[in-house]
Amino acid sequence: MEAILRAGLTQRSVASRAGVSDTTVNFIISGKKTPRGPTMRKIADVLEIKDLTEIDEFKKAIQSQSQPNSRIVGLSKEELLADVEAGRLELAAGGGMSIDEFEVHLAKLIATELQAAS
Repeated sequence: MEAILRAGLTQRSVASRAGVSDTTVNFIISGKKTPRGPTMRKIADVLEIKDLTEIDEFKKAIQSQSQPNSRIVGLSKEELLADVEAGRLELAAGGGMSIDEFEVHLAKLIATELQAAS
């Protein structure tokens, strides 16, 4: 990960500061693991990078995670909500939006839909 070299840090120090394992950072760099939103944000924060797409490995992960999941295509909002609540579906954000911001945005959209339906 070029950003680690530019920051003058080691993989181990980035992992330690981000609160992730050395193996996680190594696997992300080697392409053996696709990082999730929270992990990307932690590492980017350590590297003082605001836009996740500035890191090639993260850009690829965001693009792959933004592809539609065939398991959820065609599900109703109620079915999606049930899957999220049951832990069968995990929310992930990309494009610089934090997972917390995404969850708040989604909750507002759902609340608006529910109010309109009642």
